[in-house]
Amino acid sequence: MNFKSDLFKRNALLVVLLFSDTIFSFFQHYHASLDGDLAALVLPAPQYQLVLRDPFGFNAIFHNMVYPAPNRFFSHWFITSYFKNMPFWLQSISSPLNSMYLSCAIAKTLFQFLIALMIGKLTQHLLKLKSSCVLAMVLAVPFFQASGFNISMGIIDKSISYNFFYSFPNALLLVFIFLYYKNSLINSNSARSWVLSIVLLILSFVINLSGPLNPGIICVICLTLFIHLVTQNKNGSIGLVSNLSQKISISNLLPWLTLLIALYSLYIGKNNSENLPDSISIWERYGRLPSGLLQTFTTKLGLPLLILAVLTNWVWIVKSNFTDRNIPLNLLRLIAIGIVIYIFFLPLGGYRTYRQDIIRRDTILPITISLIFLYSCTTCYILNHEKGILKKLFTTLICFIGLFFTIADKPNFSENSCEKDNIAKLASSPLKIVQLDDGCCVLSWAKISNYDDSKLNTKLLYTFNVLTDEKYYYQGK
Repeated sequence: MNFKSDLFKRNALLVVLLFSDTIFSFFQHYHASLDGDLAALVLPAPQYQLVLRDPFGFNAIFHNMVYPAPNRFFSHWFITSYFKNMPFWLQSISSPLNSMYLSCAIAKTLFQFLIALMIGKLTQHLLKLKSSCVLAMVLAVPFFQASGFNISMGIIDKSISYNFFYSFPNALLLVFIFLYYKNSLINSNSARSWVLSIVLLILSFVINLSGPLNPGIICVICLTLFIHLVTQNKNGSIGLVSNLSQKISISNLLPWLTLLIALYSLYIGKNNSENLPDSISIWERYGRLPSGLLQTFTTKLGLPLLILAVLTNWVWIVKSNFTDRNIPLNLLRLIAIGIVIYIFFLPLGGYRTYRQDIIRRDTILPITISLIFLYSCTTCYILNHEKGILKKLFTTLICFIGLFFTIADKPNFSENSCEKDNIAKLASSPLKIVQLDDGCCVLSWAKISNYDDSKLNTKLLYTFNVLTDEKYYYQGK
């Protein structure tokens, strides 16, 4: 009875911690500024209208058309659909201006919770520990840095637009992996398996035709698993081919179809007009990789500490006498191989002037999520197996790590105050063209000195009922 009571108290405490962190994150996201891509994506701007009419990029295939984001339909559709509904639903309880920021905060918080939930569910099922899901989520959430270490290891970007193209597609990929794992445990001829397979097939199109990372991630996962099969196969290459051919059945076609869709997405992505025509060469991109890695690992302390925590868990498990330690160790090995392969192929993904050294928090997002998952999973494993003084010592260590990252994520609740004041000034002004304070950007990546450049932004504000008539703005003299 005491055991059940203690377990209930522990789980209740974990739920309170998770809920508190989620609420804290929501308020952090609510005070973030709006970004310079939001208006063009939501309205949408003329250049993004074709992708919304061509979900599968057939214009790129059959007509060799070059246009923005031919392989990212679902990200565009999600952000357009979301912002054409959510702000108006919220305007029954908030002002039109606040409804914009509330909509951003809700989306970011949901994306964050979904990623944490998938980390928890995968940990629970891989380790076969029923009570580990919430614990794994609590272990993961301190690493979701909205401020603090966001610049080097941010999962949820400050830019709401980036989240619809990076964190949200990655969250959906985790959902796909989890559902596929669940499906692999069921009888392939059962009705439940058929339903899950159909859901997974639909989801495979969604994840591959969303943000820029998922198709490459899926190819890396497949290559990593292939290397694993080769190294683990005891019958040589002939036996491996035989095993693979036996697995290619109707019930197991899904991974192959998902890989084909990923390759298709990468192919039509060549016709993305947003890729720089005068980009630097591939060899120069590889030459910039070391400096990108160095900058990522030295700009802030967060990512090196996360890696150190994972390595500490690895050493702890290696030195232990746990009978089933091959489960976490094989997982660590597989993900480590995948990370190396991912970094190696990263320069092939293109070049952006705002990402000169190839590696940045957005391009290494899968790596950061993988490291957080490894930390949560191996920590749950050690806590479940360790006993006595060593368990108390380990618990103290992980509490210190969680507390350190929580304190480091210091909020800035005045971050968007200047932007909100400027928008309120624009809304209340009787003038057609309004000069705004130049202390911050307003729905833009840079300060707007020519009022013509504000037309798309003010159209969005008018659409959200923030403005009652057509106005424009500029900043500076």
